[in-house]
Amino acid sequence: MSKTYAGARLRRLREERRMSQADLARVLGISPSYLNQMEHDSRPLTVPVLLRLTEAFGVDPGFFSERDTTRLMADLREALAGEITEARISAADLRDLATRLPGVAKVLLDLGRRNQQLSERLAGAADGRDRDRGTASSPHEEIRDFFYRRQNYLHDIDVAAERLADEIGIRPGEVIGALTARL
Repeated sequence: MSKTYAGARLRRLREERRMSQADLARVLGISPSYLNQMEHDSRPLTVPVLLRLTEAFGVDPGFFSERDTTRLMADLREALAGEITEARISAADLRDLATRLPGVAKVLLDLGRRNQQLSERLAGAADGRDRDRGTASSPHEEIRDFFYRRQNYLHDIDVAAERLADEIGIRPGEVIGALTARL
């Protein structure tokens, strides 16, 4: 199993709960210095700590996965392609930004999108085309952003899925078989 460094996400979870490092360390049964090392990516997030986090806070383990970082990295690469080509930003810099400061990375992406939209509107106005599209995106982008903003979590659908799982007796590890039998 690969090591998971999720310091920024762990810190964000702690700050959202308005907890000090000492408070969270106490809940997790670890020392504050160990928690500090995990938050600063000096130590990986261990499976026992991950299990305690999911149990204590009801957080989906996927919250700490690198998939979120991978998507953010891809968006940053696309938005900053020119800067990368000119070697003003390295791949390591992008990885650090996405991993350590995901909130800043998302704001940077949003600013880049707004800049692009304004540039397109300005070019349209200068050409006399003056499109009324405003800030419209493609349907694909709208849907992608909808799910991305919600971290692929839709409460009503999740509750309905849990109800269905209880109703038909699906147990962890038996999802595919139970759903195949049901269908």
